[in-house]
Amino acid sequence: IIVETQGVGYELQVPLRLLGQLKKGSKVTLYTHLHLKPNGVEVYAFSTKEERNFFRRLLSVSHFGPRLALALLSFYTLDEIREMISRDDVEAISKVPGLGKKTARRLIVELKEKLILPETEGLGELRSIVQGALSNLGYTSSEIKRVLEKVSFSEDRSPEELVKEALQKLGARGG
Repeated sequence: IIVETQGVGYELQVPLRLLGQLKKGSKVTLYTHLHLKPNGVEVYAFSTKEERNFFRRLLSVSHFGPRLALALLSFYTLDEIREMISRDDVEAISKVPGLGKKTARRLIVELKEKLILPETEGLGELRSIVQGALSNLGYTSSEIKRVLEKVSFSEDRSPEELVKEALQKLGARGG
């Protein structure tokens, strides 16, 4: 979609289900994720913070890029995805175009524990932001998982401070 704000148009990638809810010329609040690529940037937009945060969480899964994450969120609702992960339903998840059984299994293994562990909304969002930033910088999900356990998360710290701390910890152990 193209969103115009103060005379400037921005191209946003959105889940198909959101596309069906939008009407030309209507006012809308969207929650965005800026994805840095070697040849530019892409902006992904979602109707809720929860959906955007889940998108970021999907990016932490090995071999799971933004296009595949968007396809999953276009095909199923958040509740459906959570239910499939909790049931280990590889067959249903792999119905998403471009998502094979191997990647579906990886998704279930890497996200099942994260979806069950309770987090306060604020800290969960901070964690997702840091996770997404490290993923965009090319760190693997296992590197990210290890370093996130060592980062001192608190709601009075900015995402920038937390990313900086994570990068320092990653650098201290040699990558």
